Order: sequence, then C-alpha cells, then structure tokens
Amino acid sequence: MRDKEQDRIKFHSVNDLSAGWYVDKIEKYAFESKQHISINDFFEVYNIELYFHNKFYPKRWNDAKRLEYTKKIKDTYKKWKEEIFIKNINDRNFQTIFNELCFGYQDNFWKLFNDYSLYKNISKDAFKDFLENEPQQISNVIYYKKLVEFFNISIKEFLMQHERAAEIIIDYEEEKNIFLPKSLTSNDKEEIIKRYLSQNTPQCFTYSRFIKNVKNSNSLVLSDKTRLLAKKKYEELNKNLFNEKLGIGISLKVSLDKDQKEPIKEKYSEFEFEISISEQYLKNLEEDIDLFELFEIYFMNYGLINLIAKENNEGFFSSLLSKSKNEYAPNSHIFYTLESNALLIIKIISEYLSKKEESIEEYIDSFVKYLNKHIAPSKLTFTTPSKNTSYLEKTRHLISEFEGILKQYSLFTSEGEIDYDLIHISTNATPFGEIKSRKTKKYVYSISDKLESKKNIFFSKQTWLLPDRKKNDTLYKSFIKEKTTLSDFKEYQRPHIEKLIEDKYLKIDKLGNIEINKPNSMHVLYALYNDNVINYSYCNYYSKKVIDKLIQEEQLMVENKLFTKDEVSYLNFFMNEKEFTDGYKLHNKYAHGSNSFSQEEHEYDYLRIVKLLILILLKIEDDILDT
Repeated sequence: MRDKEQDRIKFHSVNDLSAGWYVDKIEKYAFESKQHISINDFFEVYNIELYFHNKFYPKRWNDAKRLEYTKKIKDTYKKWKEEIFIKNINDRNFQTIFNELCFGYQDNFWKLFNDYSLYKNISKDAFKDFLENEPQQISNVIYYKKLVEFFNISIKEFLMQHERAAEIIIDYEEEKNIFLPKSLTSNDKEEIIKRYLSQNTPQCFTYSRFIKNVKNSNSLVLSDKTRLLAKKKYEELNKNLFNEKLGIGISLKVSLDKDQKEPIKEKYSEFEFEISISEQYLKNLEEDIDLFELFEIYFMNYGLINLIAKENNEGFFSSLLSKSKNEYAPNSHIFYTLESNALLIIKIISEYLSKKEESIEEYIDSFVKYLNKHIAPSKLTFTTPSKNTSYLEKTRHLISEFEGILKQYSLFTSEGEIDYDLIHISTNATPFGEIKSRKTKKYVYSISDKLESKKNIFFSKQTWLLPDRKKNDTLYKSFIKEKTTLSDFKEYQRPHIEKLIEDKYLKIDKLGNIEINKPNSMHVLYALYNDNVINYSYCNYYSKKVIDKLIQEEQLMVENKLFTKDEVSYLNFFMNEKEFTDGYKLHNKYAHGSNSFSQEEHEYDYLRIVKLLILILLKIEDDILDT
C-alpha cells in the first residue's frame, strides 16, 4: 500500500518552483534510523541526494552542515540502494514493490531500474504481465533504450493490442526522445494506426490530424488509404466538436469606404474583426506603385512579414493545444484571421481594379519596374497573365513568375548581376532560406539562453515572477504602470528580482520603487520576444549599440539573408512540403497537375500566390533601399 505521498520530498528540476518548498522539508527530514525502511524511503533519499547534487540546501545551513548532511545522505543512499532496491527486484516481487511506490517516484524507479540493469532480473513473460496490469507504464518504459531492447518482443506484443499504441508511434515520429522495439515493423505500425482510427476519444481528435500529416520515414510509411482514413476521422470528430457548440465564431469583414481618408483601418471587438479600405485612396493613386503602400501597412512591420504565425501572439488556451512538427499553425486563430483578411483585402482591391478594366498583376508589373530602377543595369522580369484566363491558368502562371523573380534576385545578390543564360540552364527551385541579402548585417537572432530567459521573464504573461495583483500583465508593464517594491513579491521571487537589479536591468529609486534601468535593452528584448528576430536597419542608434555589444558577447548572431527563418517557414508552408505536410503546396499542386476541380479553390489559390508575390517584392524593396 502506498504511503502519504504529499509528505514525501521530490526533485523535479533545478528550475521548478517547488524546489524551495521541498528544500525547506529537507531540513526537517528525520535522519534517525528506522525500524522498517520502505521502497519510498529509498527513493526519498535518492531525491534528497539530487537536491544536494544540484547545490540546493536549506539557507540556514553553513558549509560544515552542508558537508555533514551531504555525506550522510550519500552513505544512506549507497547502503539502501543495495539492501532495498537492487537485491529485492526479481520476478516474485517486482509487481508488489511497484504497487507500494508513490506515484511521484515512478519516473525515478524506471531510471534506476534501467541504469542498474535490473531488467535482467525480470523474465520476459513477467514483464509482459506487468505491462498488461499497468498499461499506463509503457509511457515511462519507452524512454529507456536498453530496457526497450531487452524486452523487445514483449513490448511489441503489448503494443500490438494497446489501445493508445498509435499515439506512441506518432510521438516517436515526432522525435520525442523515446524508443520503439525493433521488431515492430512499418506494417505493424500501420495496422495499429488503422485500428486506432476507429476510436472516438479526445486524443484521437488530435492524433488523427497528426497521422494524416505525418511524413513518411525509414521507420514508418503510411499508405494514402490510411491517410485518407485519418483525414475523414479528423473531419468527423471536428464536426462533432462544433456540433456541440464548443467553438467560438469570429466574424471577418473587409469593405471599401467612400468617406475614409486613411488608406486602411482596422476595428476589433471580442468576436469581430473589420477592415475598411479607403476608396478615395484608391481613386487618387498618383502611380500604380503607390498601391504597395497600402499592402505594406497591413502586410509588413519594420521590414518583416506581419502575417506569419507567432507563438507569442497566441492565448494560453491555444498554447496548450498539441502541435505536430509537421504542422505550421493548426491551432492559431490569429494566423488564420490575418490570412483570411489578407486574401479579402486582395480580393476587394482586385475587384475594384477590374471595374476600371485594370488588373492587380499590372500594378505588380509596375512595382517590378520601379525596383529595376534601383538595381540597374540588372533587371527583374515579370509578365502578366492574360485578363480573360481562368483562375487555374492565372495561378499556374503566377507561381512560375514568383519562382522566377526569386531565382533572378538570388543571382543578383550572390553574383552581382542576373545571368539569364544561367537561369535557363538551372531547373532547380531556389530554396527560400538560401537567398542572400545585399546588407551584411540584415537580421539578428538570439543564441543565448540568458537572453531567452530575460525576454520571457519581462514580456511573457506566463512568467512566474509577477506580483499577485498584476497577473494579467507582463513584468515589464507592471513596472511601467504602477509603483512596485520588493515587498510586492513573494519570498521565492525576490532573489530573482534582486538578480535583475544586480544585472542592472532594474534599479531601485530613493523611495524603494523598482524601475526599468535599461530601456534600450528592453526594446531589443521585446523585439526578440515578439518577432524572434530584429531587422537591424530599423533600429535606432542606441538600440544598435546594445545589439553590437551583444553580438561581440556572442549572445546574438547576424544573418544576411533576404528572408528571416520564420518567413522561410511561412513561404514553405504555402509553396511546398519541405517543412510541413499541412500546407497549401501551391508549387506541387499546380506544377504536377494535382490541383482540384473546384473553381472556388482555384480562386483562393490565386489570391494566395498574388499575396506571396506582393510580399516577396516588398521584401526585395526593403533589401534594396536604405532604411
């Protein structure tokens, strides 16, 4: 029978907030000899030793006491390891000992069971019986390679009938540092997955989406039939979810406004998102290229594409939803709202221009000619599709033009000129991430754990350093909005605030109020938090000084590419399957003739490629011009 777990000491990690509470319990821990030593006593000592190993001691202990108790715990652990653990694990009592174990010590049990090779004391049949009695323990077992290899057949036979084995297989494909038995073949895995797709569990809703999007690999190849089965299961469960009215409807509206003076305006309410475009602005364009000013307002921010998925923009609920490495932004309502609005903006402008017997492609052509003035004598080429062709033909044409412009600009930045003979010989598409920038210091990225920690501490609403009364703020805003002193923080938070003061990110004024001490450093941290990157050209003199210092300290790195890493992922999501299997695959779809027969889908794909053309031209303009 398990004893009272809440009274036991448990080491989670060096960064876990419970560490201080457990360390206080260590001071009260009874070291005197016990008449009966249980398996939980042994693992409690093991956890205390983990605290001491990581230099966690009660504050009141001096060096002598630390040494005394460190030795005492070490000796106790060494003695009990043999008497209580190693010598007692065998076929007869394996299940009994595990049943006595506190839940919180189960992960410790499997680690030591693996590390000390105690699995060799257990027969294959006994281990299989154990898994059948404790099926949830498979999620702990699969983290240990030696253990999985030793019980290879037993674990395979268990997984073949385990109702959640498909989730383990997909987690393995997601590279979650787990191991599967080598005897489990790709065909076995597909059979497990097909059986799993007959379930209607909440987990199946998420994993059916993962299954339809998982990439084929050396360890798993799924047939198109199985992927279709997963797609239908996901759609069925998704439909049931919304039939139960668990979803939230969001209204999107884009319109022309005859009286509006600003080029574009946005209005937000809780479940409504409205964008209005000034008809006067469109009528009064002096040049075709001025239309790109409107696109820049909505599509770009400081030379960065503003439509990409950003994890930091999502709410807490969205952050809890599972996401596969093969998916771009499955849970991001903000991303899909921005995407829908962008397409509606292009659609409305395109329809407005068509009434004037003009096309948006003609405006794109004008913008390309404008860019050519800045790179002469080199020249980007662009041809417009015929006005009367279908959306299908227009999309095919514009995808070719999109790829052609990028190939030309890539040659221009790498060779200094555009060699059309070389372009005609080359049949390979230009990877988005390999196109160079004309600027030697284009983008700046964090490569420092210290900076990553600081930006999350100051700008994440999930930071654990907020005073209680300011739980809906960020730490940065809490210092800006109202007066805050050390007494506003709990005891476990104060050492961390004091460290920020010591590092001069914060300071204390004469009245004891805490203030931001490095405003320019804060601007840099915020930009890194919000965008994961900084466009160096848009920084002011003081922010550049901060950045240059951090580069020298090797906390930031510089890249001179046309696109940021996140922008490369964004373009891959729309154009191909290099990173994601849930994308639009525009190149693959229209180049290989696998496009659908839906005219509505062709129209939306047309709007998508027009949007992408506009974005890459704005990126090229940013790269060519001095900011």
